[in-house]
Amino acid sequence: MAEFYDISNWIIREWETTLKGTRPQKIIENPITGETYYFKQSKSSYPSEIWSEIISSKLGQQAGFNTLDYNIALFNDELGCLSKSMINNNHSMLYHGVDVLNDFLPEFLITDKPTVSFQQIEQICTIELFDTFLYKFIEMLIFDAIIGNMDRHTENWAFIFNITSKLKEHRLKPKFDLLDTIKHFFKDPLNPMQRSKIKADLGFETTEAKYTFSPIYDNGSCLAREKTDEEVKHLLKDKVRLDAYLNRGKHEIRWNNERLNFFDLCKKVQDKHHNIVQEIVIRISSNLTEDSISALVYNIDRNLKGKIENNHLTTERKELIIMLIIVRLQRLKQILEID
Repeated sequence: MAEFYDISNWIIREWETTLKGTRPQKIIENPITGETYYFKQSKSSYPSEIWSEIISSKLGQQAGFNTLDYNIALFNDELGCLSKSMINNNHSMLYHGVDVLNDFLPEFLITDKPTVSFQQIEQICTIELFDTFLYKFIEMLIFDAIIGNMDRHTENWAFIFNITSKLKEHRLKPKFDLLDTIKHFFKDPLNPMQRSKIKADLGFETTEAKYTFSPIYDNGSCLAREKTDEEVKHLLKDKVRLDAYLNRGKHEIRWNNERLNFFDLCKKVQDKHHNIVQEIVIRISSNLTEDSISALVYNIDRNLKGKIENNHLTTERKELIIMLIIVRLQRLKQILEID
């Protein structure tokens, strides 16, 4: 189930970087711990969207994915989902997919809504900095297939760049120095002498840096969050309509230039990376059962009972979410020929 937080007395902070995403959100500081959190609300047209985010988070954790932890929060009379910042601004930063692709793939095009193919992701994973992360990308694709997330665009996945430095001035450098370090200090074709000069210019005596794949975040565009309560009832009663809904969903990440439905994309990836896909899906199957999925969804809002009158998560919507997860997992295993 989701934890409940009343954050009405937490501190609203100014955005320090360009705001990503389209949903209403605030950056909040816990006044006791000083830790940074993000508070996101549903789009007005999709009032249950925060629950899709929270359920996906908990489901992913149950299945063995590294999903960002989202919980339910109340800010005055505003209901939303709450997540702790993935980074410490003093020594780490998010290196979003769109920036990685722009920096390392000369043919990548920046548009109003840039797209990426699985083949480009494979290219990224041949670069020394990122050569251990193909498994994480494939995990993310399979997770999206299970929840039906159609919004895995190039700002909805990222690496976390962590830097540990001893500075000559014995103080922390501004964030732009971290970005300079990413784009110059650790990037070919710099030779060791050039790297030493850049390190000195930035004021570092010693510098260690590493990349990790970020937790899987921004998963709310899924689990029929766009369906009205009336449409939810129809999907529960009509198997033909439900099948059509499942078949229409397509992944944001392309296969070459083609946008495929979730299951066809996973099949294509399996044809190239059979052992990785098999291992991930077998793990998920052992961690997710119909009973565990049902228990998770039915109890997700238990800690909110009596605290707010309408949380936009009806019994019928819970039933549809459970059905969607179970059917998607079954269909994935069937297409991939995994018992």
